[in-house]
Amino acid sequence: MQVHMRQARDATFTDTYPSQTEPRKVHLNDELFLKLTTDQGSQTTVAINVDRCLATPSPSPLDTNFQELTNNGCPVIPSVTIHSSPSSEVHLSFRAFQFSSHPGAPVYVHCEVYVCPLSNPQCVTGCTNNAGRSRRAAAGGIKSHLVSTGPFPVADDKEQSVVGGQSTALIAVTGLCACLAVAATVFGILAWKGRRRPTSKEVN
Repeated sequence: MQVHMRQARDATFTDTYPSQTEPRKVHLNDELFLKLTTDQGSQTTVAINVDRCLATPSPSPLDTNFQELTNNGCPVIPSVTIHSSPSSEVHLSFRAFQFSSHPGAPVYVHCEVYVCPLSNPQCVTGCTNNAGRSRRAAAGGIKSHLVSTGPFPVADDKEQSVVGGQSTALIAVTGLCACLAVAATVFGILAWKGRRRPTSKEVN
């Protein structure tokens, strides 16, 4: 049995993006929705429990630069939310961020999950303490999986606003120069006509 992690389109977790469309750029502080399922679809004979999830700036889950998202199935940082879901799925979300040590680097997400039969009384799901983790490890029929997804390039809104400001300023300067050029042309024409206009003495 395999476990898959896909980006969901919204908080309903109904539709997910196909893996072939990665990477998908997200904006800073946008909410990223992730859905974990097995290759057996919505069968209800097994349960999935997310243990530890972390984000890294590289495809390696062993990257020494990481941000822990969940531990023992519990959110570690305030922006992480574990949503209610069927026992055969895990729905979680977090707000997109950038690594201060790797500005501009994309974000990859790695999760260690457990799959266990619902018939097993020690199949512990949800946010648990270390004792719950120990029970999972000792329980028969529980398998651990490491799944990853990404990359998610994160667009910095500050950079976008700076670029936008520069573009706006450039347009404003260009417009001002155009207005000054038109005014100079009109003034030149009027001055030229003034020089060519006959005086009252010439009319007489």
